[in-house]
Amino acid sequence: MPRRKQSSLVAEVLSSVESLKENIESLPPNIRDKIREIALSMIAMPVKRRGRPPKVEGKRRRGRPPKAEAAAEI
Repeated sequence: MPRRKQSSLVAEVLSSVESLKENIESLPPNIRDKIREIALSMIAMPVKRRGRPPKVEGKRRRGRPPKAEAAAEI
């Protein structure tokens, strides 16, 4: 049976990761550590915020809306 598309995608990603890992291991230790820190920060889960989410829209104006001007007479 042919592999599922999802399985083939996962296999491609895993092979890419393995080759990248081998390339990183061949670098000098000081550069290797910095690259590892950057890579981990890129794939780390974002910190979840607690509580009410912030407003998306800008600040609302307070008070009454301005009066509509009367149509000019001819």
